[in-house]
Amino acid sequence: MPSKTNKPGITVEFSTRDLQKALKDIKFYQNSAQESVKDAINKTAIKVQSKAKQNASGRPGPKVDFGRLRSSIKAKFAQLDEYTWYVQTDVEYARRLEFGFYNKVDRLGRRYYQQAYPFLNPAAESERKDHRMRISKALLGVKTTKK
Repeated sequence: MPSKTNKPGITVEFSTRDLQKALKDIKFYQNSAQESVKDAINKTAIKVQSKAKQNASGRPGPKVDFGRLRSSIKAKFAQLDEYTWYVQTDVEYARRLEFGFYNKVDRLGRRYYQQAYPFLNPAAESERKDHRMRISKALLGVKTTKK
């Protein structure tokens, strides 16, 4: 889910946290299975990036002037662990578009009546089921070295 921090932009994280039970002992899985899981997470991040860019490309979403938001949406490998990717944007108005900003004043004293045009969260949610299936498929029939 997109984070609402004080930093500009939005981040969606893709990792194995939803599947901790299945991946608790990933270090004991065959190397090929570990690589398959990494590939599945990477594929999800790239698909979410693509869908978020589509969602940020005009009606019914936000009006596109220069495409700055769309071009800022990136899938990035997180250096937390080998199994986490982020899809994020650092554009300062991204949160305002994603969540709306109705009758609020920004830090410069400007009052906004900005309707929400979610682009990142819907992209992430649309891939949730496929992400789980990719991870499950990567682990299907895998043997472990755990004794």
